[in-house]
Amino acid sequence: AGLAFAAVARRRVQLQAILEDASNVHTQAIQRWVREVIIGYNFCPYAQPTASNGHIRIVTSSAEAPEDILQDLSAEAACLPRGSLKDLAEGEPATTLVVCPHVKAWQSFEAFQEFYQGQ
Repeated sequence: AGLAFAAVARRRVQLQAILEDASNVHTQAIQRWVREVIIGYNFCPYAQPTASNGHIRIVTSSAEAPEDILQDLSAEAACLPRGSLKDLAEGEPATTLVVCPHVKAWQSFEAFQEFYQGQ
């Protein structure tokens, strides 16, 4: 039922190409960052168990405009479970990281922060 809902949710929002691919260079960089920085320095106590159970989904958006990223974020959020982490099957995502490497406007953190604060 969850997969059917995800497919329906994705059809309602016009998405840019969004890729979940473990061999993608952007996905690999974020996986390494989560492992080495977030988990390695224990910035988030929930990250290690979430990652070890396969509950982190990393996708790369091909969107080039911030507005298109918002559509991708909305679609990904609609696919996340509404229940408790303890109810998730191994490999089912509890959180999604959307990688946005093609938004030239966000090449500086200040530009991204300005966009974020305006939302």
